[in-house]
Amino acid sequence: MPYDPGDPKYERVRQVVQQHSREHLIRTLRTDDLPLLREQAALALGAFTGREVDDALCEALTDPDPRTRHAAAETLLNTCRERGLRRLSQVAEHIDWSVLIRRLVSQTDADPADLRPEEWLWPRSLSLVGGPALTALCSELARPHPETRRIVQTALTYIGEPAIELVEQTLNGSISEARYAAAQVLGSMGSPRAILALRKCIEGVDPYAALSTELTGLVAAMALSGSGPAAYPTLGDLLSSGNMKVRDLTASALCISPHPGGEETLKALGAVALPALCEKLSRGSEKVREGAARGLGILGLREALPILRARLPRLGVGGERDRNVLAAIREAIRRIESATQETSGRPRAVRDLPIDPAGRPRSAGEGCSHRESEE
Repeated sequence: MPYDPGDPKYERVRQVVQQHSREHLIRTLRTDDLPLLREQAALALGAFTGREVDDALCEALTDPDPRTRHAAAETLLNTCRERGLRRLSQVAEHIDWSVLIRRLVSQTDADPADLRPEEWLWPRSLSLVGGPALTALCSELARPHPETRRIVQTALTYIGEPAIELVEQTLNGSISEARYAAAQVLGSMGSPRAILALRKCIEGVDPYAALSTELTGLVAAMALSGSGPAAYPTLGDLLSSGNMKVRDLTASALCISPHPGGEETLKALGAVALPALCEKLSRGSEKVREGAARGLGILGLREALPILRARLPRLGVGGERDRNVLAAIREAIRRIESATQETSGRPRAVRDLPIDPAGRPRSAGEGCSHRESEE
C-alpha cells in the first residue's frame, strides 16, 4: 500500500516527516520497528546531506523490508550520491529493479514537449550502478504505455554508451514495441556503434520477412535518417544497395520520416537519393508518394522535373489521383522551376537523365539517340 497522508493510521509517519530532524530520521530509519515509518524516513532523508545520512541509507539497502530497501535506493538514485551508488551496485541483488525503475519513471514529468533529462539525476545514477539497473531500464521499453516508453527512451539516450549494448540486444529481441523503441534510441544516440547497429538491422530484413520484422527495419531506417551528418554515408550506401528491400526501406524512411532534420539529410544526400525518391513517387502508399514528391522538391534537381510532370493527370486521365500527393507534386515542380530560373544553363534533356520518366535508373547507354549510339 502506498503512503496515504490522509489516513489517521499513519499519524506517526506524518509526525516524523513533518519534524524533518535529520538525527530523528536517521534514528527512525535504523531502529524503528514499523516498516512504513522506516520507508518514509529513507525518502525524507533525501533532503539532507552528510556522511551520517549516506551511511544510514547504505545500511537501509539491506533492510529486511523490501519497501524500505527500495525507498533508500530511490533516494540515492534521485540525489546521485556516488558513495551510496557504489554500495547500491554491491547489493544490487537485494533490489527489485523493475519495481524501482517504475517508481522513478512514474515520478518523472511525461510532457513530450518538456523532457529535460539533464535535470534528472536518476539516469546518471543508473549509468553509475550499471548491470541489473540498466537491464531493467531497457526492459521498460516493452511497456504498453507510450508515456513510459518515451521517458525510458529519453533516459537511455542520455545515458548513451553504457547502455548501448543492452539497447542493441533489445533491437534484436522478440517484442515488436521494444524493438521499435530501441531503434529510436539508437537513432537519437547517433554514435558510430549505434549507426552500425541500425544498418545491420536494416540489411538483415529478409524480403519475405514477417510484417513486424519489416516494420522494425523501417523504423530503424527512419531513426538512421534522423541521426545527423554521421549517418549520411551509411544512408548513401543503403540507397545504393544491391538489395531491393534495403533500398525500399531506406527510401520509404526518407519519404515519411518526421524528424526536423529531414530537409538537411536530403540535401546532403543530393543526387544519391534521386532514383529512390523517383521510384517511390510512382509506387507506395499515399503518404510515401507525398513524401517522395516533397523530397524531390527539397532536392531541387532539374532531373526530377520530367518524372514529376509525368505524374500529373492529362485531361483528367492517368497520373496521380490523390489530392495531397498532387499538391505536393505541383509544389515540387514550382520549387524546382523557381530554383532553375535562378541558375544559368538549360535543363538537361530527358535522354540525358540517369533515370527514365517512370523513375527507374537507366542502364549504361540507354536513352541516347540513334545517331549518338552509332557514333
